[in-house]
Amino acid sequence: MAGTLDPSRVSIDSIGADEVEAAYADIKVSNQLVHTIEYLGAESVEKFIDFHRGLYESGATSAALTTVKSVAQRLVAAKVPVFRLVPPSNSIRDALNTAALLGAGSILGDSQIVMVVVQVSPAFRPLGNGPQNYRQMELILSLHRLLLSEVADLGVTLLQRDADTFVITATRGSLAQLISRLRADTFVDRMRAETGMVVDIGVGIGETPQAAEEHAYTALERSREGDAAKVYLVRPDGSNVALSGPSDGQVSSEPPLGSSKAEETLRRIIEVLQPQPGEPIVVDAEAVAEGLTVTPRSARRVLASLVDAGLAWQMPAVQSSRSGRPRQQFRLIV
Repeated sequence: MAGTLDPSRVSIDSIGADEVEAAYADIKVSNQLVHTIEYLGAESVEKFIDFHRGLYESGATSAALTTVKSVAQRLVAAKVPVFRLVPPSNSIRDALNTAALLGAGSILGDSQIVMVVVQVSPAFRPLGNGPQNYRQMELILSLHRLLLSEVADLGVTLLQRDADTFVITATRGSLAQLISRLRADTFVDRMRAETGMVVDIGVGIGETPQAAEEHAYTALERSREGDAAKVYLVRPDGSNVALSGPSDGQVSSEPPLGSSKAEETLRRIIEVLQPQPGEPIVVDAEAVAEGLTVTPRSARRVLASLVDAGLAWQMPAVQSSRSGRPRQQFRLIV
């Protein structure tokens, strides 16, 4: 049964007071009148019912929040407004994967958890909604494929945490192999070469999944500091160490070396456009026609040849405010 819910006056079971306080701080609501009771074992379930019912009937709360189905059912029967908290599927997968890894790790006698966070650098994320997001989705799929190709045989788990972030969960036993494959001067450079996108990586070790993930995000922020990106690892004691740096420390705006006609054309376009170092290079036929002093029709053929050569991506067409065909943009791969 769902009644009128005042989130500042509720009772919550199974979740610790510290977690509740942090959640309320995130939504900027006071938790001074929120009552919590932690799960301490099977006997806690009976206590949950009396806990929620007593507070509601005394007028101290507006509703109960429970994670236990049987508690929710009995509170409904007692006419107490109740909302059942069900963890999202990705949280369940995280827990099951971690449990499986811990089981394997205990057999190996090395059960410390390792978390690796791989995240698209802020400068390479799209601003707002629009056609660029379609291309960003394709780039994220490319990142996913590259990650799978690197870690699929290591017995680790790979989950997409949000639109720009992947999290790898492993045990301490596979740390050396993970690091050797995700070094900034190998994986990061390969990602940059194949997609034009830069990613940041942070590695954390902890006795629990929560501690390891917290350390991984700390390492991620550390990896973004300074002039040259590096992969950092944060140990259980909070100390950190740089694992590797990129081959050159910079995102190059120069095209790859080569003697093919397509590469030569790409080099000419970039020389004319003079893009900012590290910025994605997006052009259309009009810009290429002006830069190379050719007709728009010839410029479209040039861009099509770059796409065929794997040196450009065709982005979704943008409808112009003027009449005529939609504006077709291309991202050059440098």
